[in-house]
Amino acid sequence: MPDTVGTATLSATPSAINRSALREPPDVKRWLLWGTLVAASLLPGYMALRLWKQMRTNDEPAKR
Repeated sequence: MPDTVGTATLSATPSAINRSALREPPDVKRWLLWGTLVAASLLPGYMALRLWKQMRTNDEPAKR
């Protein structure tokens, strides 16, 4: 079976498309979008955790 697998080789120079992609600045809008989506998904989880802790402390019997 190993005899049927070819050998991978690298090209001598990257293509023009690859070179231009390396020079492009990072897409700020995309990073802002993903950052906002992550923050928006973590916020309800944080709120639920705080509410759960608050409800748990209120369930303890009152000490007299």
